[in-house]
Amino acid sequence: MLQQGHRRIAHIQGPHRYQVSLDRHQGYCDALTEEGIELDPTLVVEGDFAATGGKECACQLLTRPDLRPTAIFASSDLNGLWRFVGGGGMRTTCTRGCGSGWL
Repeated sequence: MLQQGHRRIAHIQGPHRYQVSLDRHQGYCDALTEEGIELDPTLVVEGDFAATGGKECACQLLTRPDLRPTAIFASSDLNGLWRFVGGGGMRTTCTRGCGSGWL
């Protein structure tokens, strides 16, 4: 993502109770630091390693009223995330009034 020019990279982090989640988050932070990008904590959301959790987190990030991320780093494969990706960009089909957005 960084090599493709993304600078507003969100992170769907796994549950904090798992060491692997903390390790992956540290890797995300380290990669941003190496590129001289300041961590924006509003771009980090905690998921649950489940498809529904991945979709909810992506929806939360993509429907922000301010600057949305240009890419999302997910801490697991979050298969559910890929079920609602379509077209030439990322399209969300969010529930609960999230609407839809493009990335």
